[in-house]
Amino acid sequence: MGKKITITDIAKETGLSPSTISRALNHKHLVNPDTLRQITAAMEKLGYKLPQAAPQAEEIQKRILVVNVSDISNSFYAKIYQGIVASATNHGWYVMITQEHINSLTLSHFLKLLKNCNAIGLILCDLLEREVLDALSEVLPVVQCCEFDPVSRIPYVGIDNYTATLTLMEYLISHNHQRIALVNGPQHLVGEQERQRGYETALTNARIPLEPQLMLRLPSSDYFMAHTGVLQLLNSGNIPDAIFAVSDLLAFASINAIQEFGLSVPGDISVIGFDNIILSEMSTPKISTVNHPCFEIGFLCGEMIHQQCSNHQTRPQSALLNTELILRDSTR
Repeated sequence: MGKKITITDIAKETGLSPSTISRALNHKHLVNPDTLRQITAAMEKLGYKLPQAAPQAEEIQKRILVVNVSDISNSFYAKIYQGIVASATNHGWYVMITQEHINSLTLSHFLKLLKNCNAIGLILCDLLEREVLDALSEVLPVVQCCEFDPVSRIPYVGIDNYTATLTLMEYLISHNHQRIALVNGPQHLVGEQERQRGYETALTNARIPLEPQLMLRLPSSDYFMAHTGVLQLLNSGNIPDAIFAVSDLLAFASINAIQEFGLSVPGDISVIGFDNIILSEMSTPKISTVNHPCFEIGFLCGEMIHQQCSNHQTRPQSALLNTELILRDSTR
């Protein structure tokens, strides 16, 4: 009777760690396809036979699509989640949300979570370091959602924030608004960077001077920070004739601050937001905004995960979906 082939023997043959071999045997979907082929070839060469129960056990496990978002309280993600669930349901998957802050220090812990829940794919709603993105994509299909690194090789789904902002700014300027304030969020976010770039470009194209005192930069997209910031702007005597807030929540805070100051919207100051969340229709006045196709973004993210699961050889093409300017009562 020949020598029994062990995981250690396969590790020596491939030059990989025993833990990687074990992961390939028990959770194939967590292993890079090229690595899996290398392990399979070594197993065939050595004559390693899989236990009969192993593939059966994997087949009956739940297939979990993991969605990572650091701020689940943000209503912006509600429709995105609905789109992800719709896609996952079509493919017989379950969806699990995590609020992990993923970085180089927490990566190992997060990888264990993915392994323990037998994750089939990962949708990221926060911007991660490129090295961390690459490490995650080595073990399972990954898609960046809304916030993304365009230089990374990891596919993403989002919108063209720059072009959408140009459109809304050109609308405000065409209606004789000359002193347009900007209420912006954290500057490390790509969306906020692109919206500010569109804001500045539109003013430059219209030959309207940039006024730094009209540009509020908030450390977080927080209602109370925006409310306080707009009140301080108004109390300083720098009264704008319009405000562009980079989210509907910040637009809502701006409207309340303007009204508390004793001015009217849109009679004295027009306000326009971004994202078209339900709050934009609940506000008084209702908020003009940019429709962010959240459901479609979430659904396409799920489909991109499925595409990667079905064809390990190719990555899906990233996509930027169209937006729509929606005019309501907050602009004149």
